Amino acid sequence: MIFKKGEFLAEEVLKMIIALMVVGFLGYFLVSLYLSSQDSNDKELAIATLDNLILEIDNKKISYDVLNPKDWFLIVWPANYDQGFFSGMSEVPESPQVCKNVGWTSCVCFCPEMNPDDCDETGYCVNNEKGISIKGDFIEVEAVPLKLNLDYSVGVKIIK
Repeated sequence: MIFKKGEFLAEEVLKMIIALMVVGFLGYFLVSLYLSSQDSNDKELAIATLDNLILEIDNKKISYDVLNPKDWFLIVWPANYDQGFFSGMSEVPESPQVCKNVGWTSCVCFCPEMNPDDCDETGYCVNNEKGISIKGDFIEVEAVPLKLNLDYSVGVKIIK
């Protein structure tokens, strides 16, 4: 059929709409795939970083350079709620469920956010059998490399 300039059949419009939906879905799928891969990579980096930090503490090193993942938090649960970030909070966050499930009274976690739920889902925790504490309740890895100083005068204190 011959159409006047600027006219489209409903069928042609429907084909364009379907094509745009397919392209949109493909874009969504690719972005989701990339983000899930990135989250998995960040967790692997967090596991390696925290395990290496514990090894450095076992070897009585005086400092440790955190190289990855950026924008994550190193937290000791339960935190010292009388001072620092958590002081004055009406509802203090509990330890991550992963720590409670294995019966740890305290754990050291590397998490993408500062709440126990994120530590359970995408973070990594180890038993705090060495009595590790953090000056200021938590350390955010804002820029890498981040140098952490390790003080052994009373237990193990991590200082940014």
